Amino acid sequence: MPSDDIEARLVALETRLAFQDDELLKLKTLYAAHQKQLYHLEIQNKHLLERVKLALENQAEKPANEKPPHY
Repeated sequence: MPSDDIEARLVALETRLAFQDDELLKLKTLYAAHQKQLYHLEIQNKHLLERVKLALENQAEKPANEKPPHY
């Protein structure tokens, strides 16, 4: 009887380990996808910041009271 109990406990532990291995693989995959998405968002953010800086520089170069060229 004690060996049946040990066998049942061993099967339960192996089952839990298999489940945890599967969950770990899912988490690794999800982490990799998030890292890739973060990388693309950082690049996108960098480009947007460059565009904003350029727009602000262009806006600063034009005087507010400047008349259009046809006047």
